[in-house]
Parts: sequence; C-alpha cells; structure tokens
Amino acid sequence: MPLLALFDAETAVAPRGMSLEKSQAQEPRNRRSFERRTKVDESLAPFAEVGEEWNVLLLGGRNYIAYEENEYTHMAKNRDEDVTVVLSGSVEKWPGGVETDLHEDTNDAEKILDLYLEVMGHDVIYDDSKLLEPLKKLQGSFAFVLFDRKGSGHVLASKDGNDTQTLHWGCTPEGGLLFGTERNLLDRCNPTATSFPNGVLFSSQGSLLATCPGSKGWSMLSGHPSGHLLSFERPDYGVKTIPRINSKGVLCGAVYRVSSSKNLDPTISA
Repeated sequence: MPLLALFDAETAVAPRGMSLEKSQAQEPRNRRSFERRTKVDESLAPFAEVGEEWNVLLLGGRNYIAYEENEYTHMAKNRDEDVTVVLSGSVEKWPGGVETDLHEDTNDAEKILDLYLEVMGHDVIYDDSKLLEPLKKLQGSFAFVLFDRKGSGHVLASKDGNDTQTLHWGCTPEGGLLFGTERNLLDRCNPTATSFPNGVLFSSQGSLLATCPGSKGWSMLSGHPSGHLLSFERPDYGVKTIPRINSKGVLCGAVYRVSSSKNLDPTISA
C-alpha cells in the first residue's frame, strides 16, 4: 500500500524534537551520487527509487506526493484541485451524520477529502480540533496525508489508533518533511526517521499568525512555528516528545506518544 509525500520547510515544519542541527545529522548514504546536483534535486532522491507504476504529483513549489494506486491506496482532489489527499488502507466505518455516508460510489480518499472540506469549511486559519471528533469515529486500518495549498499551505497526516497501518516520517537533510508507508524510502531521513504515532493528527500550516490546536483558544505565533500533534483517540491528553538517543549518546530525533496523564496541555508537544 505504497505512499510517499515530501513537503519543503516553508510548507511543513516537523514537530519539536524531530529535526537535528546539521552538525548532528547523518550524511545520506547516496550523497556522492548527487553531489553535483542542487539541494532540490537531492531532496527528490526517494522519488527516483519508486517503481514505474507509481503516480507522482507535483503539488506546487517543492511539494510532492507519490502513490501506487490499487485496491487499498487512493488519491482524491477537490474540484479546484487545491486540496489533495492520498490514503493507504481502508476505512470500514464513517461517522454518522456526516455527508460522506451518502457517497457509496467514492473511494476512501474522496471521503476523507469530503470530510475535511465539510468540517473545515473555507477557514483561512484552521481550528484543527474540529477534526478530532470525526477522526475518532473512523474505524479501519488507514493512514493518509492531505495537502491544502490555499493560503500559506496546510499539511495534515494521520494514522488509525490500532497500529494496523504502516506510516513513517522524518526530516530530510534539506529541512523538508517526508512521509512514507515503506521505511526504506526514508533512508535519507536517518537518523530522524521513525514511526508515525497511532491515533494522532499532525498539522502544519505555512506562515501562521495564530493557531487554535485545542480547547485553549487562539494563540498568536511569531516566526515559523513547529507543526503540532493532537490525539484524536484521547483528545483531552497531550502528545509527549520522547528524545531518541543512540548507543553513543547522540541525539537522533524523537518519537511521539500520547500522554497517560491529562495534566499535559493537549495543545503542546512537551
């Protein structure tokens, strides 16, 4: 169920703890073969490794999604082609009362797209918490990546809470964020490549001025904020950042887990 998505640093920013200083980052194994090319070309190296049967979509700028369409991997775009979704796996049950229940002839990616457009509407600044309740009601084995290029760009990624669908992510040496269902396609992200957390929604929106990732109200932001993680399985609990240290004591990024305590602010990855 192949899926691969790359977003540049201006579009999607990794959550706190994942990215490393350049001095700490491991040189990619295939750097020599690309040393005469630009950094943009280097960032596309994973896409050169996918099979001919994959579809590669240019989403604008240096943002790409690749997928192999089959029974369990689907892509969908809205009418204006400014929102793109690729879903791997399948959703067996959809939330009641949502318009997507009426679309029996559409694939699961199209239903996720409909759900996103219905819940988020045409907001310029997104309240991601509105997506948590409908995501919690989904049942199945699925992972999806969504890109909305309106405004400064909005990236969402999510995975079911049962750990039955594979999704990995990591930071590229150029500062981009890479998602993939096949771990070997994230070799350039080492040592930051890790499994995407279960039952969690990741969100990052370009040059945000303010955000509302929970029930605490709007917060003004400065600079280029990190992406954030919200648990839809346990909306009242925050998502913890756990540093990864190798056997030599070197920081290798982080993994993310839903907190076991309500005391952690759900709007902050601590």
